[in-house]
Amino acid sequence: MQLTATNAAGLRGQTPLGALTGETPDISQYLDFGWYDWVWFKENAGLDVPRLGRFLGISESATIMTTYWILPESGIPVSAGTVQRVTHLEQQTDSFKEKCSAYTKKIADTFKEDRLSKDAKMPSISDWEDLLEEDDDFAAEFNQAFDNPDVPKEDDLFDPDTYDNYLNMELTVDRGGEYPEFARVTKHLKDHQGNPIGKSHDNFLMDTSMYEVEFADGHKQAMAANFIAQNMFASVDEEER
Repeated sequence: MQLTATNAAGLRGQTPLGALTGETPDISQYLDFGWYDWVWFKENAGLDVPRLGRFLGISESATIMTTYWILPESGIPVSAGTVQRVTHLEQQTDSFKEKCSAYTKKIADTFKEDRLSKDAKMPSISDWEDLLEEDDDFAAEFNQAFDNPDVPKEDDLFDPDTYDNYLNMELTVDRGGEYPEFARVTKHLKDHQGNPIGKSHDNFLMDTSMYEVEFADGHKQAMAANFIAQNMFASVDEEER
């Protein structure tokens, strides 16, 4: 996402990384291959013989920029720096088709794809009706698999404050003293019915959501999201630090 240009958050068509550093990020390594493309790759710093594999993605943790994750016929992903796309002409040759078939068979055997349903039919609960009625142990295990009371549901765990962009943010606020004072956003304010006060908006200047801000001396103050955002941007110098 940091390399995706967007108009959100006032970026005006920039990428988040570009807005932060002031430089246009290099995305060339993301343009060479598509997901699961056929590729030739070499291991051992490019000294190995070319082998057939599938492209899985960019190796972000590698120290060399153009390093990729490849799925070889062993089924165990490897990181390789020497990777070349299989051309359209190569894919038309009989020798490549043989290698492709051998690779696909080995991958299918490794991941035991023969166990997958070929008719794409969903299992029906009617297939287990007799067991559910006659076998109490099976019925208990079946019901627990579909509705285990010990496993909390995602909806029960959801809390809007968990995904709030302003909570715990630090800023400096002018309180009329000699210097601006340090403060932290501690709470999203709500009314007596538990509804958030104010109205959120994608444009931070239009966001009127209310928050509680706590200063270093313990003083707490209600503050609108747009005011918080303006104070944060005011803390950035000309070099975007």
